[in-house]
Amino acid sequence: NMQYLSYIAGKTEKLELGTGAIIVPWHDPVRVVEKMVLLDHLSDGRAVLGLGRGLARREYAGFGVDMGEARDRFNQAAEIIVRGLEDGFVEADTPYYKQSRVEVRPRPIGSFKNRRYMVCMSPESFGVAAELGLGAMMFSQFPWESMVDACSTYKEDFKSKQGEDAPPFVIADFISIDKDLKKAEEVARDKMTHYLVHVLDHYEMLEKQHF
Repeated sequence: NMQYLSYIAGKTEKLELGTGAIIVPWHDPVRVVEKMVLLDHLSDGRAVLGLGRGLARREYAGFGVDMGEARDRFNQAAEIIVRGLEDGFVEADTPYYKQSRVEVRPRPIGSFKNRRYMVCMSPESFGVAAELGLGAMMFSQFPWESMVDACSTYKEDFKSKQGEDAPPFVIADFISIDKDLKKAEEVARDKMTHYLVHVLDHYEMLEKQHF
């Protein structure tokens, strides 16, 4: 997604360029920092960091990463990435990541504070986001009413740990636009429905043995 957004950066002037999301356990943290800093340079400061843990068993298998390690890998690497983007140095000594102190080139051109998020679809994810000072990115996977308590707790935790209000929530969803309202609805019902069917299959969401 960082490589793709570098192309979009060259085609646009004002759009913010958000990764939705970098699946952290598949990546070397120093590479994530390096690529995000470079994207920020190429886009004159329009890069927005979005981190995620991933949900597809077949994707983890394809990258040769044990999905059972996903949570710990994410928590360790996300902290390394957030810190590296701020000071331009990456170092780590965790169970999964060993990195001697290295300076990232090019140097960061600005702080990623208030333009860094992680996908939050579970109470545990909200807790990690608050701890790291990350905004919360969500998909309309559940009725919004069911997310109120988690969102409220996150805002309280963020304020407690960071000493300031949490940034606005980022909602990632699909929309259909057309001058003709009927056509816009037809496209939405067709394309979004097919996409949902593929998502249910790809992520094995209907397989009771997996979930």
